[in-house]
Amino acid sequence: MRTLLTNGDLAAETRRYASALLLRGHKPTTVVGVPRKGMVPATILANIFDSQLAYSALLGCDFGRHCGELPSGRRVEHTYGSSTAHRSHLMNGLVLVVDEAIHTGRDLMQHALWVGQQNWVKDYGREVIMGAIYMTAEGAEQRRAAGYLDDVSFHGSAFISTEKNLCEWDAWHHPETNRWMVDMDGVLCPDRNAEAIPDESPIYENWIESAPQLYRPTFPIGAICSWRDAKYEKVTAHWCNERRIVVEKGIIHANRATLPGYSIGNVARWKAHQYIEAHREWGCQLFVESNALIAAAMRCHLRDLLVVESGDKLQVWCIEDMTL
Repeated sequence: MRTLLTNGDLAAETRRYASALLLRGHKPTTVVGVPRKGMVPATILANIFDSQLAYSALLGCDFGRHCGELPSGRRVEHTYGSSTAHRSHLMNGLVLVVDEAIHTGRDLMQHALWVGQQNWVKDYGREVIMGAIYMTAEGAEQRRAAGYLDDVSFHGSAFISTEKNLCEWDAWHHPETNRWMVDMDGVLCPDRNAEAIPDESPIYENWIESAPQLYRPTFPIGAICSWRDAKYEKVTAHWCNERRIVVEKGIIHANRATLPGYSIGNVARWKAHQYIEAHREWGCQLFVESNALIAAAMRCHLRDLLVVESGDKLQVWCIEDMTL
């Protein structure tokens, strides 16, 4: 089973990690994030410590083009504060290289070693430490057995399992989305106002064509499962193509003529059946639903209707209340 880690969880654990560093007398004046995910806690820490923010370009990542007009990996994308005099102390001091989650820290150590070789660190004799907001308990045991857990690097890190975690801040940029079934309205695009844009109205199809995009998956997704009537399948497919959303197994629409009328229970039951069939046919592992009531009802139907042969539990990730 997956564990859901939300943006709020990451922010809270990052603040807790900052407190742990301060209690040990460490206040970095430059925070270096490991792109991409490590830039999220790095930005939070840079604000907490009023520090410079930089990124590691060990792997050739040109993250700076998204963050500012600075040479790749050398210096600072953002500074916090106003006057030059106020920032002058940042030429010296501690450098923290941080990632969002690690196992043993081997890759993070490579980034820290790379940062330590940069002129803006080496020429000023600055100390480099590394840290992570999340660390697997198994990885911590390995480090402890090797005698590596006595340094400052990972004090304050939150322990997580090595089982797959669903991280809100990175979920849509992971190749496993090709094993997901995704709701359309409220996930990929906003849900319409049913009173202002009723079904079967002339403006409904125009709304589908011009709806803005919400989540932007980097990799192909398995399938889309939508309560929209089947006659809107082509316009929905065109909307996805225009936004370069690749759907490997196609778009499933409700054939309203053969289904009961709209209700939370009816929609949930229909989606649960589609999810079960997709799991059996191509190994669908997760349903992403927009509505909290429908998600809760789907979980009930899945418990009642299905005992998965592998012993896995089919999970429903609800975007509205961030539950899994």
